Amino acid sequence: MGKDRFHDVVKTALEKEGWQITDDPYELNVDGVDLRLVIYNVQQ
Repeated sequence: MGKDRFHDVVKTALEKEGWQITDDPYELNVDGVDLRLVIYNVQQ
């Protein structure tokens, strides 16, 4: 799945708020299955 049109805007806004984006997306392999995870932490 590709990035939507809001991806870079949201990422920049989060970084300005002090978030550290470490992997975009985070990729891992579990038992031969490739996974690409996008995890968001919504702050109130």
